[in-house]
Amino acid sequence: MPKKSAERTFTVQGSDFGVDGGNYHSASPSAAAKKAARILFRKAKKGVKSVKFILRETTRNSDKKSYFYEGFVHEFDSPKVIQRNGIDITIHREIKVKTCKESQMGTVARTSTAPSS
Repeated sequence: MPKKSAERTFTVQGSDFGVDGGNYHSASPSAAAKKAARILFRKAKKGVKSVKFILRETTRNSDKKSYFYEGFVHEFDSPKVIQRNGIDITIHREIKVKTCKESQMGTVARTSTAPSS
């Protein structure tokens, strides 16, 4: 699938529990962070409710800026059922992300030697 001209590329540079890597394509860092948080929660141990991670832009000719995020997962008491294209989809949890300052990242280690901004 060809990339859209406004699409940017990001990767996870470090996280609370040592998972890094992956390529996330999105027009904004926050949308890519939500995609990355979803994958991080999949790889996390059961019961993890939040994760801090560093997202670095890897788009060609970009400044390779690093963004700092904290992701939260909210498990619903009863699953939500929505309908898309006539198909029922059951949603068991919701993932949200918020930006953090570098000083709030605590023990999150950068796993790559790429320059930070």
